[in-house]
Amino acid sequence: MKKLNFNIPGFELKIKLNSLETCSTERKEGFVNKINALIGEIVQDQFKLVANIKDENGFKISITGIPDPDIKTYRINLDIGLFRMLYDGLYVVLSNNNIFHGLGKSFRRFDIPTLSVPNWELLDLAMANNDDVYFDTNRMYLHSFLYELCLSFIIRHEIRHIGNGHIDYLAGKLQPLFYENSKNGLDALDSQTLEMDVDSCVFVGILNGLMKFPEQRNRMPEELQDERGIFMCTLFAIQFLFYCMPSKKVGSLSEIEACSHPNAYLRYFFSFTAGLSFLQNEYPQHVDLFGTLHQDNFWTFIDNLPEQDPDRLEKIRYDHDWSMSEEGFEYANKVWNNWDNWIPKLQPYTYIKLAPKTTN
Repeated sequence: MKKLNFNIPGFELKIKLNSLETCSTERKEGFVNKINALIGEIVQDQFKLVANIKDENGFKISITGIPDPDIKTYRINLDIGLFRMLYDGLYVVLSNNNIFHGLGKSFRRFDIPTLSVPNWELLDLAMANNDDVYFDTNRMYLHSFLYELCLSFIIRHEIRHIGNGHIDYLAGKLQPLFYENSKNGLDALDSQTLEMDVDSCVFVGILNGLMKFPEQRNRMPEELQDERGIFMCTLFAIQFLFYCMPSKKVGSLSEIEACSHPNAYLRYFFSFTAGLSFLQNEYPQHVDLFGTLHQDNFWTFIDNLPEQDPDRLEKIRYDHDWSMSEEGFEYANKVWNNWDNWIPKLQPYTYIKLAPKTTN
């Protein structure tokens, strides 16, 4: 999105965002183009992914193989509600000027009970009970970039499920249609191990692209195009996706053992540690900055979530505290070490080199 510049004394442009624009033909075509570009970047066009965009107000994603005589082809089924929930969720969060403080301005903050809703229509209803919320051009540009960054994470996540062999393995062994937010015939530990695999790969891929390629950095707001800005944006993206979009918050071993995905903090933690390992290997001079921004910004983000229910806030904190407990760490290590069991199972189905073993 091209940044708008207005320099008229005494005039301040105010812009009201509208998630309806994510439903336009142009945006849908842009989404398909983004899929194709990312497939080329990640797996060098070894397969084709056809997007089937529905309008059923859901946050569901599924993938299946489809016949094609020329190239291995898959279909991803997803809903307009996913785009609108992502867009409006960011609208709500960025209406709080404490988030990315000083980078543009929101003229009012959304006052809603929670972002923890199962679909976009409920979020839209909560937002409709507010007076109009306007952004200045800098805040709008920040929103636009972060929307594309978070959407890229979601697309990359699904491409990695294919590229890392998950979809074809499951199709051959268990079931032909892969559903996000489902165990897909696996037990919880195995399902969470595969999700850890793709989350970690995606986060490192995004970090690598922004660090290595100026053309990717140039899409960011100018104030964020250095290493500090890259780390702020990428860490924000995983916090937003894992805490503001539908996700699990747990407080015990029995709860996590019933989930298809790791809980919110462990998803963040797995992604963060993968990014940290990448920086240690490729950009060791920036490791301390990355760690400091994680420590400084994590609770700033949590403390500024639009949660008005004390029980919900307590559950978010309990999710973190359990994950950092001895039991939580033991479980995280169990997921990590389980990756070693999956490498030989997936290798025959992969389009891309898998992450190495976690143990020596």
